[in-house]
Amino acid sequence: MIASPAIFYYLWTFVAAGLHSHERRYVYIYLPVSVTLFVSGVVLAFFLVLHYVLNFLLTFNFAKASFSLTPFSIAFTPKRN
Repeated sequence: MIASPAIFYYLWTFVAAGLHSHERRYVYIYLPVSVTLFVSGVVLAFFLVLHYVLNFLLTFNFAKASFSLTPFSIAFTPKRN
């Protein structure tokens, strides 16, 4: 994680050396859009879809047990009557 910026920099210098100027311009346009769409997909999957999928999967075979799912701590906690 800490070395990621350096790794991306050296990877970009390696790739950019083989690109023409108009190809580099496309990278500068499409890379931020691609990263933004990827991050928004991850956020959507984590905060919206994951809750419903895990709730379905955990209750599929255990119809009588109930589960409590939170976005940050997904734990199997049966409710007591």
